[in-house]
Amino acid sequence: MKAHITNSIGWRLFISISIVAALLLGGCSGDGSDGNDGAPGPVGPQGDQGDQGIAPAGDIPSELFSTIDNVEVSTDGTVTLAFSLTDSLGRGFNGLPSNRVRFSLVKLQAQDTSGQGNSSEWQSYIENSVGQATYENSGTFTDNNNGSYTYIYDTNVTNAAVAYEANLTHRVAFQLSGGGFPIVNASYDLQPSTGATVGLETRSIVKEETCNQCHGVLALHGSGRIDTDYCVTCHNPGSVDPDTGNTVDFKVMVHKIHRGANLPSVKAGGKYNIIGYRGSDHDYSEVEFPQDIRNCETCHVTSESTPDAGNWATRPNIEACGACHDNIDFSKDFVLGDESTHGGGAQSDNSQCSACHSPNTSLGIATVHNLAGKKAAQDEFQLQIDGVSVAANLDNSQLKDLTINVTFLTGDGSPISGAAGSHDFIFDRDPKLLYNWINPDTGYQTNYSQNFFGLDTSSTAIHMASAIDTGNNNLGQHSYVVQGLDLEEDDSILVTHDILLCVDRAGGTLLDCNNANAEPQAAKAVSRYFDSNGATLSEAPVTFGANREKCNSCHKDLQAHPTPHNHGATEFDQCRSCHNTNRIAWEFDEATDFKSIVHRFHDSNFHGTAVEFPDVTDNCLQCHESNQYNLPLQANVWPEVGTNGATSPTAVVCSSCHLDKPIAQIDLNNLGSLSTSDQALIDHMVNNGAIFGGSVEQANKVESCAVCHAIGKEAGVDAVHNIR
Repeated sequence: MKAHITNSIGWRLFISISIVAALLLGGCSGDGSDGNDGAPGPVGPQGDQGDQGIAPAGDIPSELFSTIDNVEVSTDGTVTLAFSLTDSLGRGFNGLPSNRVRFSLVKLQAQDTSGQGNSSEWQSYIENSVGQATYENSGTFTDNNNGSYTYIYDTNVTNAAVAYEANLTHRVAFQLSGGGFPIVNASYDLQPSTGATVGLETRSIVKEETCNQCHGVLALHGSGRIDTDYCVTCHNPGSVDPDTGNTVDFKVMVHKIHRGANLPSVKAGGKYNIIGYRGSDHDYSEVEFPQDIRNCETCHVTSESTPDAGNWATRPNIEACGACHDNIDFSKDFVLGDESTHGGGAQSDNSQCSACHSPNTSLGIATVHNLAGKKAAQDEFQLQIDGVSVAANLDNSQLKDLTINVTFLTGDGSPISGAAGSHDFIFDRDPKLLYNWINPDTGYQTNYSQNFFGLDTSSTAIHMASAIDTGNNNLGQHSYVVQGLDLEEDDSILVTHDILLCVDRAGGTLLDCNNANAEPQAAKAVSRYFDSNGATLSEAPVTFGANREKCNSCHKDLQAHPTPHNHGATEFDQCRSCHNTNRIAWEFDEATDFKSIVHRFHDSNFHGTAVEFPDVTDNCLQCHESNQYNLPLQANVWPEVGTNGATSPTAVVCSSCHLDKPIAQIDLNNLGSLSTSDQALIDHMVNNGAIFGGSVEQANKVESCAVCHAIGKEAGVDAVHNIR
């Protein structure tokens, strides 16, 4: 039995201070001039406890809590549900309109009762005219006027869409929503034959709390469905979208939605969509899962409330597997080279799935979806940044020469010799050493990189033996000299890397990048900061405006540009080495500073991207701690330099989501080319100190945005954004 609640309108109960004052004044003696407490007043009459336990009539609380008190299934098939509602003060709530509640009723068909290897599945007793599982509210609804309610189902289980089996687990559930009421989803499981509510057959695989790591508050169908236990009462096998022919069975639909753009059928030019209420087209063909789709345990987390979460690995079936591998026709005999056929031959049902795909086998689901090997392979290589030294440049005493010392090590810490044939540590792309210097006034200077190795153009393989630096290669030690840097006394130096390994995910080893089984995996991130004289800094001289752990609540193991032959960046230091205020994108006229590009990307507002952010984009706490999004800016406070000049820092952040045009394309002398909303917002920003297209000196300022938009103000970022 459970209930889930969310606020839908603001409502607060305040105790009138005048009542308190009256009670206090009533106990004073005389005119109070003696300064002493007066005699206690008489004890008031005992109030009606029943009345005190009921919320005022006509008021709609901001929260409602439900308790399903009892469910009875009589021998004639009548189902009666008794439930109670209380507000946040524990008072019973009366006056719930019957048209605000929807009731569902399902049974749990146990696994493999047909002998065909099927998984357990919920089956609804209530169907609509096209055979889809649905709800009802046409039964007898009674308000008992004491905070409790009774509902007698119109559906009789002995004369319903599916056969009644009293020994199976049954679930009654209801949804309360609309009309200004807070949303409630509640469910209750029982075995009708005994009335038992514990020790039942279960199918508890995923909980909304897990979904909400990415989705914030998962709320569908007009925001009225927020609980997965309620969702499955309609989304069960046999329910099909009549317009597209796609099933809306939960295990199939959810897998397909999350694979979206990477479904084989979509990659082949197809489309995955569901036609919903009033013909609304829900097209999921551009959905990108923000991590490796094989991370099954991102959603399937075994816990006390989800004892069946491990079914993904132990109970293989065509429906679940075919949801992601939707290019396979399991009924076709295997044909070598035909990707549409199943490697195990034609399968007419699920009875043989476990023969090949049971746990701990070479083709077991947990084996072929195992990503632990990528981490194991990553551990076979590590870069050690030993330090830097700074010296005067021989040709120009105003400039500095920087020497960076590194050591290449195996996973156990042994040095990797550069001698030919001693080690074949193979990398994807040309691995790079990245270095910046950071000025406290103007921020990161344009990033620089040094190839670690010479690129063998005849192969994608790049070997340790081809290092081109000067150093003691036989001990794995290498030195890279960078000449002519304009370092100032207060500057700091960042040294990091961009290394992408080629790994065998199954075997946990490094591979030649030409190997068909090779997958990209970033090398372990290593970053160090130094002062302008080469001394190690005990802490980073810059702070980051986001929380990487929060990023990984969606991304699991954040790796930027994970497509093969791209970058090996996993930490913010690596990202900011390139994505900083002084670097102009080489490919398109857009700002690429971290605070701009990350916001624009997640808001589907960067270079034509169509990212489906899984939460509302104004929920700042999805990525930030509460002290990271206040104004004035808490981190990365430098202006953005672009092809049109510099833009002041707060304007960079706010415009990344609120302007249609990138700031690099804004010309204050030609605003007529912008949308009306963009013009109005730019005018508002400029009037409050923002600079667009100015000099670095002009734009390097703190705008007056915090006057109105600091946390706690009437128009504060916490008030105007969906901060939860």
